[in-house]
Amino acid sequence: NGSPLSANQVSDLPKFSLYPNPTQQYLNIKAIAAKGKLTFTIYSLEGKLVRQGNVNSVSEKIDIEDLPAGHYVLQVEGYRPQSWIKVD
Repeated sequence: NGSPLSANQVSDLPKFSLYPNPTQQYLNIKAIAAKGKLTFTIYSLEGKLVRQGNVNSVSEKIDIEDLPAGHYVLQVEGYRPQSWIKVD
């Protein structure tokens, strides 16, 4: 609905984990309590969308080999707001 989340609403969201981080080729997303397809987005620190897609399982590998070295922000829809990624 576009409304900001309160601190309690954010803490109630499920978690996801990323590994390895830092990485060079692949990033694994492990979603806890995943139900169906999850949409992920990766943004540069400038806010530019650099990758978007769906993960279809609790644990999925994402190819990021073509991303330049740097820091990025990953968001998974319906999960805690964001995580930092470092690409070497």
